[in-house]
Amino acid sequence: MGRPATQVAEAANPPRTQRSPRGRPRLAALTVVIPAAALVLWLGWVIGTLAGPGGRNDFATYYAAATALRLDPHANIYTGDVLAHAAAIGHTQPSPPLPYTYPPLLAILLIPLSLLPFSAAATCWLLFNAGLWLFAALLLSRELRALLRPAFAQSDGNERRGLADPARRVALAFAFPLYLLAWPAGSALLLGQVSLLVMLPLALVPWLTRHGREGWVGVAIGCAALLKFTPALLLGYLILRRRWRALVGALVALAALSLVCALIVGPGTYFAAAPQALHVGADDAARPNNQALLGVLLVALDAAAPALAPLAHLLEYVALLAVLSGATFMLRKAPLSAPSTPKPTRTRGVTSAGKTIRRRPTRSIRKRRSSGEGGVVVVDVYRTRYSSRRSRT
Repeated sequence: MGRPATQVAEAANPPRTQRSPRGRPRLAALTVVIPAAALVLWLGWVIGTLAGPGGRNDFATYYAAATALRLDPHANIYTGDVLAHAAAIGHTQPSPPLPYTYPPLLAILLIPLSLLPFSAAATCWLLFNAGLWLFAALLLSRELRALLRPAFAQSDGNERRGLADPARRVALAFAFPLYLLAWPAGSALLLGQVSLLVMLPLALVPWLTRHGREGWVGVAIGCAALLKFTPALLLGYLILRRRWRALVGALVALAALSLVCALIVGPGTYFAAAPQALHVGADDAARPNNQALLGVLLVALDAAAPALAPLAHLLEYVALLAVLSGATFMLRKAPLSAPSTPKPTRTRGVTSAGKTIRRRPTRSIRKRRSSGEGGVVVVDVYRTRYSSRRSRT
């Protein structure tokens, strides 16, 4: 004797375990207190940086390069004399500034800001970076919400308790402390670096990937790579993951923006960017502010035994090669999945009110299922068969 259709469906899909009613108010309180506390601490950090002399160290270099291009669009901003002369005109602090080691796109974008006095321009730059920091945190929380929402699928009784969508508040509780209290971002704001501006197009990549905008993923990576050379390493990731549309979009964006920059500053200045970036900072590995993976080891060896510094650098390259080889192996072994939202697949059986009956339907039921009536018909037929068997017995 067969089992009823409802029992078959309940066996295939057991009911979800409901959370304790006492845990819901606690979860709601934590998801409000944690992001609020992180936001208050972040605001205190931003206000303190704004009140002090912070946000000017690296920005002085960008400001001097933008001033030099404003005075002479074909000035070689990678020359120390040109940069020192522009810094003297703009009264930057510190003066002379650090060498300019970025593509010329950043200096071109900051030309309007160089029309302001240096102190006012530094304040605007700091506030702009603070806004980018908060916006990136919100983008991160949005992606976390998309990942957490399936795990927080609610039953109908939870809407009455104010927890209809806890994934949003749980995502904020994770994203705000994780990003707003991160020291690398705080250090970038304190020094006036370009890192937060570089993070803006990269923060859009998860959202673009989730919606299947592969071409725009490449454009975002290309824009970030022309603000700072480091994101160009993500092109290797696109190659390993065989995301060819994103790779083509990145190359097109790099080519278009490079052409525009070369037309503005001249080919000589544009092609001087890469040698300058490779030369400056080559001997900074043993400095205390080295935040690389092996930075602590290199600094300790340089302080304890300076004679072992060449050996430490050799081990650094060996470890880097090992990390890259391991990452390449893992990425090539990982399953290649479509970046867009997966389409629902049809299973053997028919669903009715969210419950699947995994039984092969008859030919007549197949015909009616194609017309959109299969779910109700299958359940009714199985119930009729069961009741007829029961009456016969």
